[in-house]
Amino acid sequence: MPTTSTTTVKIPGTKITLHENPADPVWVSSAYGTAQQGEGSPAYVRDAKAGKFQYFGNFQQPTVSPRGTYVAALSVTTLSRTDYNTIRLVTPATGEDVELRTADKPGDTMDARWNADGRHLLMTLYTGRPGSLNIAGFVIVDAATKSVRSRLTPGGRKGGYSWGPDASTLLRQETDGAISFVGLDGTVARSFRDKGDLMNVGTATLRIGTVTATVFATACPGTLKGVCLWDATTGARRAVIPSDKSSGDKSLGDKSPGDKSPGDKSRVFNGWLDSEHFLATVTKTGTTRLVLADLNGKTQRVLAEGPATELKAVTLWYSRARA
Repeated sequence: MPTTSTTTVKIPGTKITLHENPADPVWVSSAYGTAQQGEGSPAYVRDAKAGKFQYFGNFQQPTVSPRGTYVAALSVTTLSRTDYNTIRLVTPATGEDVELRTADKPGDTMDARWNADGRHLLMTLYTGRPGSLNIAGFVIVDAATKSVRSRLTPGGRKGGYSWGPDASTLLRQETDGAISFVGLDGTVARSFRDKGDLMNVGTATLRIGTVTATVFATACPGTLKGVCLWDATTGARRAVIPSDKSSGDKSLGDKSPGDKSPGDKSRVFNGWLDSEHFLATVTKTGTTRLVLADLNGKTQRVLAEGPATELKAVTLWYSRARA
């Protein structure tokens, strides 16, 4: 990711501005939700070639696959069904638009996540009610063949499933706090204890100093403050990303490193953008900015900004959407 922006783009119907660079390999490929009442919660998907946002529908949660080959959309209305769950799968190049049956009720499939291969989609099956959800299993969709695999599995807590290092391995946190790598048959390949609360962003291969390592991320355990990065094979701690603006966030006008003016909030870690940077949310005095930060916790660039109430209600989906 370049550390400078050269263009700006507005999210339709919002006051949210994207700061972009034509060289960006990762960009906002869809947006959904609204802070305004009575607007039907519109969703937009971005054309990978023209770069324009196109209306996708109301009450949809579209997520674009890497390189933009597919768009998977969970419809909010499926939550009211009593028979089974569905996922909408669109192929922009051909116009194909199908609805696939996934897992039977009771339970709801949520948290759609594409694998890096751009073909496999993972969803977690939850039972219970909002605020007291339990993990009941997972669903994997092969977008190329339109095949669906669902499996009920014991174990796992509220964070849900995320992708492991490949399309045959998943990651979850157990009810006892252990973090497990799980095969598609539901069996646990290996587990690590005392690593903190798992961040549901999957694994990433990062350049940490002079070493390249595949890691998973947690909120650090015990007295450690920040995001801990753990080796996905050995469980050894590879790095700690500072928890907030200990290095100073000049994009928000900090007076000095570590200075927090009234209205500041700590930075929120939101997943990976490339092998050296992560996406973070920082809110100050009614404005929220999405920023590109390095593994030392230093902000390199503002990627998006807008009213805090609006960015809280609108979901921006980042993906490697351009071929």
